[in-house]
Amino acid sequence: MKTNLKLAPPPGDLGREALAAAIAAKMTADEALAENVRLVDELRSRIRAAEEAVEAAQGVVEAVREAAIRRVGDPSWPGPSATAREARAALADAEDFAATLRAGREAAKRARPDLESNVTIASIRLAAAIAAVVRDDPATRRLVQRYTEVLREMASVREALYYIDSKGAIPVDLKGWGSEPAHDLPSAAAPWRAAFEALARDANAPLPT
Repeated sequence: MKTNLKLAPPPGDLGREALAAAIAAKMTADEALAENVRLVDELRSRIRAAEEAVEAAQGVVEAVREAAIRRVGDPSWPGPSATAREARAALADAEDFAATLRAGREAAKRARPDLESNVTIASIRLAAAIAAVVRDDPATRRLVQRYTEVLREMASVREALYYIDSKGAIPVDLKGWGSEPAHDLPSAAAPWRAAFEALARDANAPLPT
């Protein structure tokens, strides 16, 4: 799998530089795990083919043995032929190759937990690097300030409405104003979710303004 890293962040932006390193580490861990999965799957099919080759070689050895048994009473029979020796050697090679493939697959399977652990650790570090970038970005502080301002304004408006309501002056069709749910309002969280997703791939991804 080829990596597709974005351009490195400007020099001096330590948070973004750390994020770029975390993205690269996560991609490396993902690629190593994917390669392990691919190798285990590939070896499964190769082992199956190697075992079929062993069975075929066993058939040849058995056929040569049966042919020799039929000639064992023949005084002119010179004994085991080169064909018999070659058949046994071919069987030994086939068995050795199959055993090597099986050992290789078992080794790859034993490596899987460590590779999965590496992906988990890289994911945690990437999430932390993203959080650090967002935490230090002025856009986050502006959002908190905006929230504080909205809360203050809301509290002021609510106080006025409560007073009006206490005088029985709220229009009849608006009597449920305090429990009216907000419908079809744009989500302020949507662009931030998109930004977090983008930062997992691109250390230069901007935050909402």
